[in-house]
Amino acid sequence: MSALAEPVGVGGLLQREGRLDGQLQRAGPQERQHLVRLAREASGGPQSGLSAIQLPVSLINIVPIKDALTETGPLIDAHEAGLQVWASAPLHGGKLVRLVNARLAHYISEGASPAEAALLVTASTPGLTGMLISTSSTEHWTSAATVAGGPLLPKNRLKDISDLLLSREKA
Repeated sequence: MSALAEPVGVGGLLQREGRLDGQLQRAGPQERQHLVRLAREASGGPQSGLSAIQLPVSLINIVPIKDALTETGPLIDAHEAGLQVWASAPLHGGKLVRLVNARLAHYISEGASPAEAALLVTASTPGLTGMLISTSSTEHWTSAATVAGGPLLPKNRLKDISDLLLSREKA
């Protein structure tokens, strides 16, 4: 998995950006194919250079992780459409650093900080190209890169974590 995004476009500048405002995540498989086709058309046609999408994937947005483990959902559909998939907001705007307690962080990975545990779950998601992150310091950036570039969670462990969190959500 590629840990960090490289600059895109001419001279490192982003040339075009579009948003579907979470529609890919909520849509069914046929709707997702239609939305990808519309996005390509809106960006100038099939040769437009549309090559990637971003989806919110995190401990809070865990459904895309669970779907990817069962080879369904927007990550798999995007991959099948030939698109890279980048996880946006893997720390949910920094909120997960405060929401993940030591017990959950330990359950995810012994010795991990809350931020490292949250990033590890996202980085381990099947089908992701990488994560889009911002940090407040070089130290945090280095830590995130180390987590993303290190050993990832096996699928069965990721399933256990997503099952636990989804069961808590329903309770």
